[in-house]
Amino acid sequence: GEVSDCDESGECWTEAWIGDGFCDGTAQQYGADLCCYDNDGGDCTDAECAPGRDVAEAKSIKDVTEVRKGAPYSRDMVSYSRLYEQDSASSNRELLLDLTFEVLEGTNAGFVNTWQADPSLGEFTVYGFGADDYACVTAQGCDGGACGDLVGPVCVFAGAMDGVQECAEGAGGDPCEGTSAGDANLDGEINVLDIVQIVNHILESALLTDECAIGAADFTADGEVNVLDIVQIVNVILEGRITGDAKSATINNVDGEVSINADGYIGGVQMTLSHGSDFSINVTDKALVADYNTMGNITKLIVVAPESSELFTVNGDFTIEEMIVANSTSQVDVTMPTQLTLSKAYPNPFNPSTSLEMYVPAEGFVSLNVYNVMGQLVDVIHNGAMSEGYHSVTWNASDMTSGVYFVRAESANGMSVQKVMLMK
Repeated sequence: GEVSDCDESGECWTEAWIGDGFCDGTAQQYGADLCCYDNDGGDCTDAECAPGRDVAEAKSIKDVTEVRKGAPYSRDMVSYSRLYEQDSASSNRELLLDLTFEVLEGTNAGFVNTWQADPSLGEFTVYGFGADDYACVTAQGCDGGACGDLVGPVCVFAGAMDGVQECAEGAGGDPCEGTSAGDANLDGEINVLDIVQIVNHILESALLTDECAIGAADFTADGEVNVLDIVQIVNVILEGRITGDAKSATINNVDGEVSINADGYIGGVQMTLSHGSDFSINVTDKALVADYNTMGNITKLIVVAPESSELFTVNGDFTIEEMIVANSTSQVDVTMPTQLTLSKAYPNPFNPSTSLEMYVPAEGFVSLNVYNVMGQLVDVIHNGAMSEGYHSVTWNASDMTSGVYFVRAESANGMSVQKVMLMK
């Protein structure tokens, strides 16, 4: 059968709870007050049945009767709801609450999760909500074999505008509150150590894993961590003393030395190169920070605040797959050679071989021939398809006599000639 709650609320509970070994005292730690039944059949002490004890949080699950969007949650707009079915039979009386949180709109819209909570602890805190999250909670109390009705939903904004922390500790529970933009190593200072951390993250040589560190590294808050964030942090370090930003730049490759020519200040260069297994690279040491990371046939590099036009030197063919060049605040337009180019040979004079760098602006057929001073074809270095990008070519003139020769490159994108001298 059932008995009425001793607090005269009109609620009813299963009679089997009297004398079952669990105290249903005036604190209502299990939702019921059965003290008027001989101290819950002897389950409670006189102290546990004394009037005026605080009602446990399990009793305080609320149904919202009115929630106004855009207004802070108010304690006035609630009614109390019981947690148990009237005819449920108990098996072990260990009460647990199933709390289901759902975010209907805001930063974490669509989030749904259910946790079990011990109501005797008095509160259950969930971290990570955004201040604009409109979150709803439903609750159901179960004690093993008995479960109550679903209570709720209770819906509030996580960041209550009245300063009351209703849904999550810290008015949204932001674990990164107080972290400064740019402080990637989270030491409370913004300096070159942060830039090194971000460079390593971009190059994938040492990824940032802390959520707050990644957020701090994304200085521009555009959802990506790249050289555009780095140049902004450099501005902070240098306290805005940079003037004369570049608006355009050109990338050149001469004899394997890749350089940048710009019409003003360059804050950083970020590139992704593809290449063969015989590729090698050295980045300039004339920069605030310069580093690279090779992963198979891909190399990523960053040069921060270069002090000269030289960026890096290479051996081997490569193609620039991605590139970002930035001044102190934004990305700069970059132009690449649009015609077939052939760099000066090195060494020159030579014996018996010399090398040249060739830039192919578009994939296609390329011929690379050698002529003597009479205009006669004496050797063919290459005659076939070439991919877009920079290529290193070597001419071995072991079978040639000393003298002057002309190396001529030709494709649909133009023609380029270099004079070389063989001295045996």
